[in-house]
Amino acid sequence: MKRRQLAGGGLSGGWEKVGQAVGAHPSLVRAGVCALRFLAGFLLSRAVIFEECAPFGVGFVAASGSGAGGLFSLLGAVCGYMSLWGDLESLKYVAVLVLVFCAAFVFRGTAAARRVFFVPVVTLITGALIGLVFVLGQGFSAVELLLFVTELTLMAAGSYFYKVALDGAQEEGDLRRSIGQLVLMATLLLSLSGWVMFGVVHPARVFACVFVLQSAHQGGVGVGSATGLAVGLAIDMGMGRPFFSMAYGVSGLLAGMFQRRNKLVTAILFVITCGVAALWAGDAALRNATLFETFIASVLFMLIPEKGGARSIRSLESDVRTREHDGKRMQNYVRRRLENSSSAFREVYESLQGVFDGLGRQRNDNDIATVFDRTAEKVCRRCAVRATCWNRDAQATAAALSDATVKLNKKGTVDAEDFPAHFAARCVQLGKFTQTANDEMSVMLIRRQYKSRLAESRAQVCRQYSEMSRILTHVAAEVGQGVSFDEEAERRLGRYLRGNKLALTAQVYRDAAGRRWVEMEGDRAGELLRGGGETLIKQIGMCVGFPVSLPEQVVNPKGERLIFSEVECFAATLGVASHRKKGEEVSGDSGTYFKTAEGKLFVLLSDGMGSGREAAVGSSQAIRLLERFLRAGIQPEIALETLNSSLVLKGEGGLVTVDLLICDLLTGEARFFKNGASTTYAKKARKVHRINGKTLPVGVGLQTAGAPDMTSMMLQSGELVTMVSDGVIGAEGDGWLVQTLQAYEDSSPKALASEILRQAALRQDGTDDMTVIVLELDRRKETELE
Repeated sequence: MKRRQLAGGGLSGGWEKVGQAVGAHPSLVRAGVCALRFLAGFLLSRAVIFEECAPFGVGFVAASGSGAGGLFSLLGAVCGYMSLWGDLESLKYVAVLVLVFCAAFVFRGTAAARRVFFVPVVTLITGALIGLVFVLGQGFSAVELLLFVTELTLMAAGSYFYKVALDGAQEEGDLRRSIGQLVLMATLLLSLSGWVMFGVVHPARVFACVFVLQSAHQGGVGVGSATGLAVGLAIDMGMGRPFFSMAYGVSGLLAGMFQRRNKLVTAILFVITCGVAALWAGDAALRNATLFETFIASVLFMLIPEKGGARSIRSLESDVRTREHDGKRMQNYVRRRLENSSSAFREVYESLQGVFDGLGRQRNDNDIATVFDRTAEKVCRRCAVRATCWNRDAQATAAALSDATVKLNKKGTVDAEDFPAHFAARCVQLGKFTQTANDEMSVMLIRRQYKSRLAESRAQVCRQYSEMSRILTHVAAEVGQGVSFDEEAERRLGRYLRGNKLALTAQVYRDAAGRRWVEMEGDRAGELLRGGGETLIKQIGMCVGFPVSLPEQVVNPKGERLIFSEVECFAATLGVASHRKKGEEVSGDSGTYFKTAEGKLFVLLSDGMGSGREAAVGSSQAIRLLERFLRAGIQPEIALETLNSSLVLKGEGGLVTVDLLICDLLTGEARFFKNGASTTYAKKARKVHRINGKTLPVGVGLQTAGAPDMTSMMLQSGELVTMVSDGVIGAEGDGWLVQTLQAYEDSSPKALASEILRQAALRQDGTDDMTVIVLELDRRKETELE
């Protein structure tokens, strides 16, 4: 997931940003970076704690590496240590510095040097080997031993956090990097804590107060208190007594309560809190200095622009929130786009529906009375006796044609005998009149059929747009549900990976469908699979709190990725048996089954109308289309309605029944959808339940189509579902099938399906295609974690 990049990576990244902004030459930028490293090494080497320990210069040189920056850090630290004491104690630190730098130079570019704990371990070993000589020379007392262990710990810890802080390639949302920067800032303040102005004010403590104020104002309660505690603890270590950790920690906590609100209120509250804390200072000079320094810091804090300050410190609190916020923004964006697309399809549907309704209300020229009107227009216009028939005897002519219309509507054609005698005797073109009337009747019937099909096609097109709108609306709703991350499980899994010395990133989340997933990515992710799959999945399941399956391994340019899915609570076993009708080469029944990544099993059975190859084409076509819809994540109700529209528009394959079972293997919930399908039987305990439907088969058209019948129930371990095509149940009923299911005792679904088909074939004597599908659920043993 993409995060915002930090404005500058440690000491060097920020300087490079400034150099690029002012257009400085790259060589000048590199010179500035080296100068900063020299200054930081010099200052940190002079950060003394417990009056005789200075471990931070060694940690900084170890974190700087073996390049030019590391060399200048080494030179700065050597100068700092030599100017600090100038005796044998300084030589101890210089020796450690040289060995640490040499180790970084020798091992640079190796796989070992890329390990996260390589620098701390080298620092610890080097410091122990050199320092042990001095400890033994001064006497092996408990106090000396305690100081020695403390110094080694701070050297190793400092090298780790400095390394993280100086790594400009990491991201702003990285919590470790923010902590590393905080440690670097606190120890730099510690190195400057001995500098005093006007005999009262310590500039390092003034800057510390500004730093805590700005962090509390931008980061809130958690960041303010953490920054105040860390900075105060560093200053207390230099003083040799606790005071500022309490004062700055509490002040940062209270000031953070007004995060991003009124800076004046934040500053006043910080000054008051520090003033109250100063009352606990036993030394009057310290009390007065604290008040002066806090007041000066509050003034400087008010002068800082609102957009400036410790921007990177905010990530102490916002790491997870930033990730989830960015993900939520992307989900909302996709959801809005899908909703807009759905609205567009809905508008197209409504617009077309309005146009087609308007066309349907136009003049209807399919009335059978218009047949004789058109015939008279063609035949009687040039007739010699037209005036007699249509003027003088108009009423008699209309009555004669009305009587003939009844017969025309009944037979579809008219003969000369169908006209009254007086009309037939008077009409001099009776033969031509009759033939033209029959031609006009044929044209009208063709036109009527065409318009009926056109109206149905228009309605189907409108319905397709409506169904597409519903599909997009459903997908938008699923996207809006989003993905939830399990941070506690991620921390446990991270500890397991670090314990196995694997530098992998891990995510544990629950998708919109409710299934839980584990993803691990890194250069060495594939090594996890070499130690045995069963042990691996059990250990990972223990870490994340739910059982996982063997992973899918994906290799990409960024490394390897392992994707573990939550193991379904149930395993499904299917048994299928089928028999074609006597005399036919193929069966008209078609079926399939598949499982999706969400842990849902789909079982489909379709029976084409009739038998043989034509029925097989219809049922197999329906199964293929429906499978595509369901695999695409379309809701079953919408998929079945879309299937009906598709078959009607295509005009091939005839009517087909659809029997659909969806079984959630995570929960055991089963849903049954039926369009004209035969009864399905669910055996729970020893009772057999019938599941029926009244909806007509798909492909019947819009006027008779309806929503599929849906029935749901919960299945437990050992329970059965039996799906059959209509050829299995004969005229004598299904009593024999119910008895067969009740008598079933743990053989196998395949054996049960074969037995049902055998009995059906004996009863029906092969008069129709027959298919039996039996599904049995069993609870998985591996779903129970030890």
